[in-house]
Amino acid sequence: MLAHATGRTLVLPPRNKLNHLNGSHAFEDFFNIGAINSHLEGINIISMEEFLRKEALSGNLYDAGCTSNDCALLPPESRINWNGHKLEELYTYLEKIGTVPQWNTYPPKCAVLIPATDSYANANKNHLHKNDSNLPICNYNSTESVLHLSKRILAPFYSFVLFEEESQDLFAKRFVRDFLHYNDEVLCGSARIVGAIEEYAVSMGFPTEFTSMHIRRGDFSIQYPEGALSAENLLLQFEADGLSEKKLVYIATDEKDKDFFNLSKTSIMLSSWMILPLILRASTLRTMGCLIN
Repeated sequence: MLAHATGRTLVLPPRNKLNHLNGSHAFEDFFNIGAINSHLEGINIISMEEFLRKEALSGNLYDAGCTSNDCALLPPESRINWNGHKLEELYTYLEKIGTVPQWNTYPPKCAVLIPATDSYANANKNHLHKNDSNLPICNYNSTESVLHLSKRILAPFYSFVLFEEESQDLFAKRFVRDFLHYNDEVLCGSARIVGAIEEYAVSMGFPTEFTSMHIRRGDFSIQYPEGALSAENLLLQFEADGLSEKKLVYIATDEKDKDFFNLSKTSIMLSSWMILPLILRASTLRTMGCLIN
């Protein structure tokens, strides 16, 4: 969305290991990048390998503050294919040849206004998320050839991006709605899970309506120890949130101890690992219009 709004080429990160997933993955595994590239005018998306081949090996990337061919900077070991490699060296290189914008922080310290301005004079401040409407303005700097987003912003774009033109603001929201969603394979896989849970509920005498929860117990327990609750305390939280008796709960979790959620005294049915064999055996679906071979 930012690449389209600013007229820049978007360079995707290399294929790499993602937490809790086997093998290496890239954005193309989850989003239909090809459809965005081919169907949406004004946007160009390329791989990191293509970017490094075209720009780095051609001597077009320089260390900060240097613009002569004498200080052109090649990537470490002149490598352009970083798929599956450790990326620390690559990111250090990108910080040298690119500029990290001041709005690339989490949480956002300022709102980037596109196109740049020194005040809200021509902007509709209401386009900012209401909780962030008092953020100061960051000017979008369009003179730098390479912008490197070194921080992962765990926030919706409308909490830190402001458009002067309302029509562009609406376009950005529609672009996110229509294109930035999981691809058909992921959606069909989700439908497979929903169908399996519904079949399981019927077999156990539960209503097909169920509650879903994402409970992270691995890296989050280390980063946020205050959130590492016991199963008993989690159950109390469930009840405080209004879960009724005999309620089917589907839990997505990285907890490896299968007995962690076994609360024999509870009247709330907790189901996580036991549903997985059903998902694997499900071969046909009647939901979401997906036909899975």
